[in-house]
Amino acid sequence: MPREDRWLLGLGAAAAVCAAILSAAGHPAFARFLGPLPPVPVTIAAALLALAVQRLLRRAGWLARPLRPVPLARLALVGTCLAALTIATDIAAPYPAAINVALPGALLFYPAIGLVAEVAFHLLPLALVLVPAGALRLPRRPALIAAACLAAAVEPAFQIAAGWGGGPTWRDAVLAATLFALGLAQVAALLRHGFAAMLWLRLVYYLHWHILWGAARLELLF
Repeated sequence: MPREDRWLLGLGAAAAVCAAILSAAGHPAFARFLGPLPPVPVTIAAALLALAVQRLLRRAGWLARPLRPVPLARLALVGTCLAALTIATDIAAPYPAAINVALPGALLFYPAIGLVAEVAFHLLPLALVLVPAGALRLPRRPALIAAACLAAAVEPAFQIAAGWGGGPTWRDAVLAATLFALGLAQVAALLRHGFAAMLWLRLVYYLHWHILWGAARLELLF
């Protein structure tokens, strides 16, 4: 089994354990995002689906071969800068107090939901464009650009449509632009380094925005 697949399975197992611990404790965080769906089966299904899609993209020649080593520090810098922009926006026009899951549950919630989010928002939309494009022998560069833009646009569109911006128009615009930039960076990380790199970038963003600032903002802004 390729190294990137082993990494993905390990990350999926860790996310499922996080979801199982929170579910056993009766933590309500998942209901906001998953509704009545059970968190543990959803997390496991997301990991297995990610494995299948990663293999499909690899066989179709869309992933770099061999995959380059994951540049943890560089990706962390990108995630930190984008999180800083979100935090600055929150300071200027605060989001609702309950937008972040509180500690200590956040330490388990965000790794689990992050994996699910990557599959839903980025991996599947990317595959929906790239796999048919490969089968139809379409030009690679236009197909990659279209797929990356589609995948990067899904999450900001979802968040704005769901009302999670919920404030001034300029704040929604900054949120959409930030998430779009994050999505593009994650797609690039996936194609060069594999799923683990894409998830790492999201988790760094979550660490700053949802966990560290998520705890501080309740004292500083409310």
